[in-house]
Amino acid sequence: LFLDRNMSGKFDEGDELLPDVGLRISGRAGPSLSDKRGICLVGGLHSGQEVSVLIDDDSLSDPSWVAEKDETMVLLRSGKTVRIDLPIVATAELSGVVTNKAGDAKTWAGNEAKLIDQHGLCVRRSQIGPDGDFVFSRVWPGLYEIVIVDAEGGVLAKKPQTVKFGEILKDLNVTIGH
Repeated sequence: LFLDRNMSGKFDEGDELLPDVGLRISGRAGPSLSDKRGICLVGGLHSGQEVSVLIDDDSLSDPSWVAEKDETMVLLRSGKTVRIDLPIVATAELSGVVTNKAGDAKTWAGNEAKLIDQHGLCVRRSQIGPDGDFVFSRVWPGLYEIVIVDAEGGVLAKKPQTVKFGEILKDLNVTIGH
């Protein structure tokens, strides 16, 4: 188990081993914890059995950390130790305020801010608050566009945004009107 700083999916230079991370394994009660080397040895499973391995989110020491994969399936073989890499990524949080050119934010309350990824998919939504504020949590590193839409889905404004590993980005203000 490791913090995958370069998001390669493999443990390599710059990554950090993670102790005390819980794994939930199908057919076992309770999580099994990783040691100081990020290794978790699990015994008592049967050969030929396919098991589901999930990272216990509650065991992660940082709330922005998430598993790169939701679940890993492993087919067990007699007398064989199975090694699987389970990378963890630090997600980001983005926040800002929507205003018009005059700086009025209250006008935009109730509209929606969307976070659109580089493939055009909406990955996060945030209703704009009474003071024009919006927040996107647990955002993966990547290239995005913040899009402000009205109640009918009409686009009011767009703002490109690059998100890096584990960032907390505040004041990503969006102005409506040119």
